[in-house]
Amino acid sequence: MASITRQHVGKYTYLYESVSFRDELGRPRNKKTKIGKLDLKTGLPVYLPEYLERMAAQGTPVEVPQLPEKEPENDWNKVVEQTLDSVKSYGAFHLFHELAKENGLLELLREVFPDKCNEIFSLASFLVESNEPVMYCEDWASRTATLPIGTLSSQRISELLSEITVEQRNAFYQAWNQRNQEDGYIALD
Repeated sequence: MASITRQHVGKYTYLYESVSFRDELGRPRNKKTKIGKLDLKTGLPVYLPEYLERMAAQGTPVEVPQLPEKEPENDWNKVVEQTLDSVKSYGAFHLFHELAKENGLLELLREVFPDKCNEIFSLASFLVESNEPVMYCEDWASRTATLPIGTLSSQRISELLSEITVEQRNAFYQAWNQRNQEDGYIALD
């Protein structure tokens, strides 16, 4: 029985055809043959020509996935691309993301904090979802499908919070207040 397995080596993910069999003593064994790797940019498999020829000769042509004609239009598609080879939680974060798009929070974060908006939103999502200290944010981000943020270690969070100026904070609060005047009040915690 043959299957395709993945093996991570550094930043690369290699694809192997793994054939299971039993040796002469009846013990289970595997034979792995390298058949390609995953493209770093797209996450799509790039098969070796020898593998494609061998499969075509056996009458089992391999479908080579093609890139979409145009780039994804929003950040959420990038999140999905990043998590092709792993299982991550996305429910709560996806809900927060959609709510923030609906109420204009994401747009406002991008206006006031253009280079930090993804990190700020991911950190806020962590705090709302987990109710834990920020020192656990990096672990949460590794298990959760978030916007592209790099790493959110304790040190990076400290740097991020110290980079936010009083002027930026005030600009955010004033703009948020303008958008939500009809509610009558804004409660800050």
